[in-house]
Amino acid sequence: MKKKRVEWKVWVYRNNYREKQGEYPRVMLRGNMDMDGLAAEVARRAGTYSVETVRAIASLLERTAEELLVEGYSVTGRLGTLTPAVTGMWNPDRTSPSARAQNRAVARYAMGGALKEAFADPLFHEEARAAAVPVIGEARNADAEAEGRTAWRTGDLVEVRGKLLLMNGDDPTRGLYFVDAETGGEAAHLPAEELRMVTRSGFTMRVPALPPGRYRLRAATQCTTSPRPLSQPRTGDSDMTFIINNEG
Repeated sequence: MKKKRVEWKVWVYRNNYREKQGEYPRVMLRGNMDMDGLAAEVARRAGTYSVETVRAIASLLERTAEELLVEGYSVTGRLGTLTPAVTGMWNPDRTSPSARAQNRAVARYAMGGALKEAFADPLFHEEARAAAVPVIGEARNADAEAEGRTAWRTGDLVEVRGKLLLMNGDDPTRGLYFVDAETGGEAAHLPAEELRMVTRSGFTMRVPALPPGRYRLRAATQCTTSPRPLSQPRTGDSDMTFIINNEG
């Protein structure tokens, strides 16, 4: 059987630290495998054990390894070795809480020989990253909730939550838009200056005067994961729609 070789897709990021210029790669993970998923995969590949049996044995192995590490044993497997260790400098005054706080119990990991060999000759492919855009994950209408209604009304207080919603920068098109859910046309624009309690993860706003209908929210921001704003705003729409009806 041909030996598997590390061949990963990576995203490349600019390094913002002045002392080390350039770019650095980050693995584009295909997903995360927890113990339940790992047990299911082992059962599928082996074909002789049930998922429940594999999960029970794996859980027992995990708990036993954890107990042995706590007791001061190192634990070695195909993936490598976990070794108990102590951080910090030693202060002999063990009656002092601050002295004891200088040391923490940790587990050090050393890669195993088989994994070192598998990782010995890697091949990496740069993958283009999708542009980071503002995300509207939730919009909570406090006034509508208090009155037991689902439709929004002019003047309602709404808390918008999401990502990359900070209104830094100075482009006048920043802010929140109400977009007609049927036509996609922009029906109203709340400039950044009219939004309150603005952070990267959200802000509050008052519903503007709009004709009855179904709307989406659209955030336009210059916010990025770094402190420096973009030169041009990017937009992100809410997945959910909201009904505006001042009649009730």
